[in-house]
Amino acid sequence: MSKNKTIPFNAEELEAIIALLPGHIYWEDLNCVIQGGNDNQAHFAGFESRYDLVGKTDHEMPWKEHADNIISTNKQVMSSGTSVTLEEEIFLPNGDRKIFLSTKLPRMDNQGKVVGLLGISIDITDRKEMEEELKFSKKQLEVANKAKTEFIENMRHDFITPLSGIIGFSDILLSKTNDKEIIEHVNNLKESGTAFLRVLKDVFERINIITGQDSPVEDRKFELMDIVENIIDLHKVKAKEKSIKLIHNFDDELPKYLIGDLRRVHRILFELVNNAIKFTKSGYVLIEAKFHEQKDREVILRLQIEDTGIGIPEDEQSKVYIAFKKMTPSYRTPYSGIGMGLTIVKKYIEDLEGEIYLTSKPDSGTCITCYLPFRVALSGAEVGLESPAEYLLDNIYHDEDRIVEIEPESISSQDILKSRVLIVEDNTMAAKLAKSILEELNCHVDIALDGKEAISSFDNHHYEIIFMDIGLPDMDGMRVTQLIREKEKKNNIKEPTPIFALTAHKDNESFQDCINVGMYGILEKPLNTAKAQDLLLSFSRGLVKPSVESDGGEFIEGTDDEAYWLINDSDIIDIVELQKIFKDEDVRIECIGHFVSELKHNLLSELSDLYALNDWERIRELSLLINGSACYCAAKRLRDASYKLEVYIRKGRKPLRTRLYENFIEEIKFLIEESKSLSLS
Repeated sequence: MSKNKTIPFNAEELEAIIALLPGHIYWEDLNCVIQGGNDNQAHFAGFESRYDLVGKTDHEMPWKEHADNIISTNKQVMSSGTSVTLEEEIFLPNGDRKIFLSTKLPRMDNQGKVVGLLGISIDITDRKEMEEELKFSKKQLEVANKAKTEFIENMRHDFITPLSGIIGFSDILLSKTNDKEIIEHVNNLKESGTAFLRVLKDVFERINIITGQDSPVEDRKFELMDIVENIIDLHKVKAKEKSIKLIHNFDDELPKYLIGDLRRVHRILFELVNNAIKFTKSGYVLIEAKFHEQKDREVILRLQIEDTGIGIPEDEQSKVYIAFKKMTPSYRTPYSGIGMGLTIVKKYIEDLEGEIYLTSKPDSGTCITCYLPFRVALSGAEVGLESPAEYLLDNIYHDEDRIVEIEPESISSQDILKSRVLIVEDNTMAAKLAKSILEELNCHVDIALDGKEAISSFDNHHYEIIFMDIGLPDMDGMRVTQLIREKEKKNNIKEPTPIFALTAHKDNESFQDCINVGMYGILEKPLNTAKAQDLLLSFSRGLVKPSVESDGGEFIEGTDDEAYWLINDSDIIDIVELQKIFKDEDVRIECIGHFVSELKHNLLSELSDLYALNDWERIRELSLLINGSACYCAAKRLRDASYKLEVYIRKGRKPLRTRLYENFIEEIKFLIEESKSLSLS
């Protein structure tokens, strides 16, 4: 339409249109006196006709209690010449509450001078009430979820702690009798308790996953073939027992390195292969990875697990992803488990925005196909590569069919120096059990039933090790540890007391929380003789207080002679020494794996930042922290480098400071690289 043309209208037509417009429309003069409005505004104000509005002010309306605020806003719009949109809440004489979304604009004459105000208000009361109801419902849901989480955690603690005590006391009974009949009964008791404990841990761990309490999706660089080989290694013993062939088939077109959530991919394949072997009597299980499609860097892979097992009837296939659903009740089938493996698989595939499909026929096997999106790694080199052996050390999948018990090597209590140990545990049975085990190992044991007692005991005694329960009645174990570390720092204690968390459940998040407050690691309840022996032997042998020597002769603290600061040309990790320190393979793998992961993902970058800031005191503190872990993991070269750097900085010397720092960083990188090919078995 041309700018010169006008829309033909007459006053009556325009007035009729305004009268019928939805919402509430009104206009006022500069004195906030109403000059007109539409039918809705008139009826809302209690008038029969819109003409009755003319000449009135807000002080004469049903909302007169709010008139001053309304008039103030209107005058501000007219004086500033700018429009405003706001929510206005009013209460009518009958008590009804109304909320309006109002837009108020200055009215101009032909010369652009403000002559009044135009208001347009929309009643949003219903919408606001719905929003408030949704907020309330959301809050109630959050409260319910929190209560559910706390209930699960309480149940975990209340079930696992006493059950752990039963198993632990069984070990003590076995060590105190030679009666064959008693030994048989106690062994049966221990085996039953252990089996029940595994089921409980499995249930609680899987509940955490399906209720969304698992860690968020985290992208890492990995090689799919490494994951598959790791899965095969974990299952080859069981497959061999059943004469099942484990076969893998990889597409040549697959990218070597991918970016994605290594942990979830590993768990998906783990559960699918485990199910396939469990429900296959003979034949094969095939793990197949094929290229599906690619767009730019995103690649979609088709992962397929096929078996020659018992199959699933068609009318049952839609139920396989239901939590705790088993095709046949446990009492009517030889197949163990709680019916949550495929629930976790489906949950993790949804987390990765993938798809899963199942085809199966009774007595003909099952084929599960997963389509998963990844990104292709930009670098074809191994830099930044994660491996299952390194990254998945703390992911323990409980299943009684796969667990192999290894009897620890017998160690005499005379091999362990007399140590004073503090147990912080509010459960008296668990505390007595731990005390019995440690006293058998020649320890003097003190017990603190809460955080306050623990702090008092720490103030009055020196302890070789502290075992700290996380859930205490007055404050949690992490807060107690923080207070202990603050006291050590205040008293200028250079070598902190080793503190290990005792918990009924451990995961990535809880481990990191414990490390952040200064703990050395997490032990799952119950504390057993093997774990206690490993830890006591490690610290009583002086591994945390190393005697560092060099090829140039006896180490002299603080010397500037370079010959004394050279790093020994020894193994990066002394495997033999590591196996002596930790008889328990699980503990050995967990400790060194976490140490390397912490170095790679946190400490290296922090050290680099501190070096750029010239913050040598903080570098010294970190080198001392790393030294303790290096000793604990038999990483001799890093132990020497960190110890020498810490001493040199503490003595206030500078000539070789940068050289020692560079050696220290180089040894950290050597250890990270060595761990990729390290066999910890």
